[in-house]
Amino acid sequence: TSFVGNILASASVTLNQGARSTGSLYAHTGAVTMDTNTVSTCGGAGGKGGPTIDTTPSGSAPVGGVVSDAATIIGGAAPTGSVVFQLFGPGDVGCATPIATRTGVLVGSSAASGDVTVGAPGTYRWVAAYAGDANNAGATSPCGSETVEVTAQILTGRAYGLGADVQDAFGHPLLALDPTPDTGSISTPASSSTTTPCVATLTGLVGAHALCVNVTTVASPGRSTASASVADATVGVPTVPTVTMRAVQSTSTTTCGGSSGTTTIAYLKVGTVVVIDRPTAIAPNTTISVGVVRLVLGEQIPVTTPDRGLTVNAVHVTVNALGLARVNVIVASSESDIGNCP
Repeated sequence: TSFVGNILASASVTLNQGARSTGSLYAHTGAVTMDTNTVSTCGGAGGKGGPTIDTTPSGSAPVGGVVSDAATIIGGAAPTGSVVFQLFGPGDVGCATPIATRTGVLVGSSAASGDVTVGAPGTYRWVAAYAGDANNAGATSPCGSETVEVTAQILTGRAYGLGADVQDAFGHPLLALDPTPDTGSISTPASSSTTTPCVATLTGLVGAHALCVNVTTVASPGRSTASASVADATVGVPTVPTVTMRAVQSTSTTTCGGSSGTTTIAYLKVGTVVVIDRPTAIAPNTTISVGVVRLVLGEQIPVTTPDRGLTVNAVHVTVNALGLARVNVIVASSESDIGNCP
């Protein structure tokens, strides 16, 4: 019995020594198989080092701005090659379909995606993948570990049909008409349309018919458009020539690229002087004086605070002469603005 036991012990030692030097013998015992897994884990796949990838996505950006990603390979053996960066849009929480793919070559152990322009608000996700090289295994950042918030533009605007302030020669109020009808100040990041009910008739020192206003916003790409129209209006103040106008309309449109405005007037008369006798597109800030009456047609006033935009007043009537009534009337006013632009 002692002789047989010595032979078995000797065979066991010989087998284990052979297993460590010859891979084909590893499958013969459970103990040797465990040794194989340990060696494979320590050495990495195919004997390559197992680095990790450390990523730094850019901060939040507005719609129309740019986002980026950067990656550093850590713990590798002088890694070479490149990193593939994929950007996934809002709603793609599983990182299924990239909206942009960029490749950054490693410089040292770091690579960058470069800038990618984003066109809608929401949460974006980066995934950075290093394929590895002859000495290093690959590494990939998990989906959801690199998020970037893209914020919407703030779209604002206002439109009103007519506003008036009239005082007598001594500064006593004769008429104080708040803007009518008036959308009020609109502010939203979403697409919307605000139409205040039209006013059929205004009577008094300043009369008008069919006054209508609207502000429309579009979320992406950000756009705000305001419009105002007045079918006809008359400014009839004692001691001042009567101002008569028809088919007056203004529009103002603003995007992150800038603002533009238009004014059209079909007819305009001051006292007995006909200034416009047919539908006419008015050049911005056209100034006309007829006696004591001063007119600014297509008045355009840039807006810079708090948002960028443009106010367009189709007709601005003023009278400020010694011994006469003081008049300040605006007809068809439109303002569009936008904030949070790149």
